[in-house]
Amino acid sequence: MKTIYNIKLKDEFYIIRNENIVRFMYMGILPSKNPEYETPKNYHIVINKDTERPERWYYTDLERALDKEWAYDYDDSKKFLLEKIKNKYEDILNKFNKYY
Repeated sequence: MKTIYNIKLKDEFYIIRNENIVRFMYMGILPSKNPEYETPKNYHIVINKDTERPERWYYTDLERALDKEWAYDYDDSKKFLLEKIKNKYEDILNKFNKYY
């Protein structure tokens, strides 16, 4: 399992955003003039591969993505998204059937 301490430069990971699979590439800890801020418990840079734009993530956001939404490949991400949509659909059906 990847963490903020063992993720490597150019590692890719996928997260689910608004029922879409988004691929990211890890680019390292945000550089700073003050070396005490260049620690894993600070800001990190990731590239959103859909837009090819860098994003600055605070370490807690990166931890959450790696801990809960990590997928080692695209197929795992699709399975995760399918399960998420299926659960949402079942919840809607249960609520609907409750009233009718």
